[in-house]
Amino acid sequence: MKLYESSHPYYCGSYGGNSLVYESWNHFLQDIGNKWDDDDLVVRWDWMTEHGENYADVGRNKTQPDDNYRDGFLYIFQVLQRKGIVNKFKISVCRADEPSIAQWLFKRLEYLVNNVWS
Repeated sequence: MKLYESSHPYYCGSYGGNSLVYESWNHFLQDIGNKWDDDDLVVRWDWMTEHGENYADVGRNKTQPDDNYRDGFLYIFQVLQRKGIVNKFKISVCRADEPSIAQWLFKRLEYLVNNVWS
């Protein structure tokens, strides 16, 4: 399953934290990169349409056929462990970004499971 095919129940907020917006996945990577490898935790992500709907619920037929067209947003929620602050990142994405996004997210999941929960 592709990340943009996931439909998560509920939503997440970031009360008291930062809310940053990036114009592309590459801009996010240039700014954040691997800075979160060992201290700040990704606790949730949502791939939404440009209209705020769950991307998977709308279906590919209602979105642009070009995988490079930016028709969605990836929301990443990060917890600063020592402070308990939740930050939100809104990133303009396209389906062509999905392999890189998946790799980045799974690296954080692996760290969480193998280091924080072990």
